[in-house]
Amino acid sequence: MTSIVSRGVLLLVLAACAGDDPGGSRSVAAGTTPILPDTQTVDGILVMRHGADAFARAPRWVLDSVPEVVIDGGDAFDLTWVSRPVMLSDGRAVALSIIGSPRLALFDGGGRFVRVIAEGGQGPGELSRPSDPILLTGDTLVIANGGNSAVSWYHPDDGVIRTAPADAVNRTSCYRRASRLTTGRLVALYGCMPYQSNDSFVARPLVSLAGFDFGYAAFDTLAMIPGWEVRQVDSRRGGARRVEQQQVRLGLAPSLTTMGERIVLATADSGYRVHLLDQAGAAVGRVEVVAPRRPVTSLMRQIVIDRELAEIDGPQMESRVDAAEDRRQAREAYFPDSLPPYSNVEAGGDEAFWVLDYIAPGDSTWSATAFRADGAILGRLQGPITGTEVWQGPVRFERDRVIVREVDGDGVVRFGAYGMSPSD
Repeated sequence: MTSIVSRGVLLLVLAACAGDDPGGSRSVAAGTTPILPDTQTVDGILVMRHGADAFARAPRWVLDSVPEVVIDGGDAFDLTWVSRPVMLSDGRAVALSIIGSPRLALFDGGGRFVRVIAEGGQGPGELSRPSDPILLTGDTLVIANGGNSAVSWYHPDDGVIRTAPADAVNRTSCYRRASRLTTGRLVALYGCMPYQSNDSFVARPLVSLAGFDFGYAAFDTLAMIPGWEVRQVDSRRGGARRVEQQQVRLGLAPSLTTMGERIVLATADSGYRVHLLDQAGAAVGRVEVVAPRRPVTSLMRQIVIDRELAEIDGPQMESRVDAAEDRRQAREAYFPDSLPPYSNVEAGGDEAFWVLDYIAPGDSTWSATAFRADGAILGRLQGPITGTEVWQGPVRFERDRVIVREVDGDGVVRFGAYGMSPSD
């Protein structure tokens, strides 16, 4: 077992999918001149460092103003609890809704709902505490069902292909965001919040980076890395005083994706740094950018507090144990002085990976940076934020387009597939 701090990340709780990207006429890896880093080897690790002007000098890419396709479930399939659609090789898409009774649905090449492939239940191939779908060659999908202790293979046209028992699925239920290496193994971060037992006011308990196979039997801890930033809270819920643990609002968190045989790990532990690991979890490289941290403003804090208060007083208020205590904790919430250096890392086409800038409360746009494995910056991409919901923006990057989660004024969720091109 290794530590990323010495050998050089959470699952965001929702899905990442690996698979064949559709071809296209444009690519962020072609047609522009990349920004190359300064490099040096430190303790056996290749450090690829960019200066403070790197983002300003990087090639600019823009989204098309109109999406190529809009994935919209209409009245037939609510996309609210879909983290991201899985894009198939022929232009169709599959979406897994994981809250409530889970459903796996197929959408045609125009983004229209076609049918449900699988639904919740305890039988073979039925969905019960499903993992995020992993896309294989031939548009086959693999989903681990923790509630059934089984792994099932699905095809968009044929439904359930086969189901195999996998007792280890239950112990991996907290590893929700799995990404596939070209070696065939899956890697994921521990996504449940570990308890911080010391007296530290704010801490980052270590969580595990794990590797496993499709049968969830060959399960190995590859590294222990800093997890979510958490703090202890003096709670008075239900009239009883106790200490509770909460995730820090606007706090640090790790993220993970894969690029070929490399694991791309963003821990936000020392500024804008992204670690490159081999398939065994050992650090082989590190990309760094000198980027100033944005301060957390009073407006950002108020937006977060207002969102929490609106949720507390929403439709589920009557089910709360102590709504008054929830309101007090929201109003007295602790906030860090500065925002994390980035939000998360995502796979991209053409041997690139993307790092999404942290989207602050009140932001009207999002930005992301494409990197190559040698640390070169291929481009900077920006797009609009369509609503006020926290969970929105780009969810998948392909070689020539981006899948964006969008929320309208009525809270209806859709996914738009936008082409992108170099800015003049």
